[in-house]
Amino acid sequence: MMKDKYTGALANAFSEARYLKAALLFAMGLCAVLVVAVVNLAGAQQTIVVPPTIDKSFWVNKDTVSNEYLEQMALFLAQLELNVSPKSVDYQNQVLLTYVHPSEYGVLRTEMEVQAQRLKKESVSSWFVPAQVQTDGKGKRVAIAGELTTFVGDKVASRQPTVYVVEFRYSSGKLYLKSFQKGESNDPLGLRSAG
Repeated sequence: MMKDKYTGALANAFSEARYLKAALLFAMGLCAVLVVAVVNLAGAQQTIVVPPTIDKSFWVNKDTVSNEYLEQMALFLAQLELNVSPKSVDYQNQVLLTYVHPSEYGVLRTEMEVQAQRLKKESVSSWFVPAQVQTDGKGKRVAIAGELTTFVGDKVASRQPTVYVVEFRYSSGKLYLKSFQKGESNDPLGLRSAG
């Protein structure tokens, strides 16, 4: 009788030991999987860039972006580039350069520095009011027509209708500024002559 009691207790102990070993192996395997996942995610970087205000719905996928997204980003960048004063130009240039494609960074940074020095030296400010936007989704370009008002000191120096063409590059899930230039007022994107 005592032998049966001890044999049963020994069988229960072995059963519990097998269960605990299995649980321990499962926990160690789960820890190994988590370590691998953490190591893989540690180097991953995700940058999500959206306009500061969203007026229209838009979409992006791995190959392209919607026209609405191009339009909103172009309007945001135009405000950074064109609504400047001698006091704000350095900061706005710094923010704008975070959106510039690496292949264009050096050229645009140099142009912006020259422009900033001119604004400071001559005490020039500008204000751009967009009136019309035309988007070329395939070419990732946006033309913005509006009125550019230039001030020297506190006096209006000029007020003229102006068109700017903003060109983008979409790479690795991020929309980059490629160029920001004055355009032709009649057909800034060249779509009429191409169509």
